[in-house]
Amino acid sequence: MKGIWVILEEAVIEVLNGNRTIRYVGPDNCVKIDKLTIGGRSPILRIHLPSGRCLHYMDAAVSNG
Repeated sequence: MKGIWVILEEAVIEVLNGNRTIRYVGPDNCVKIDKLTIGGRSPILRIHLPSGRCLHYMDAAVSNG
């Protein structure tokens, strides 16, 4: 069984690589992961928390290392 951090990491990678536009994870799909694209910038990763707040990661990217 995968841990929550592995599940979140896989969801972020899928969204940032364009395999999926939105991913829902967690119990009852309580966490939503998507990205915003604004012209001339790298994507902004957005994670909607169960509390209703959002975390935003500017110029989000996945690296091997």
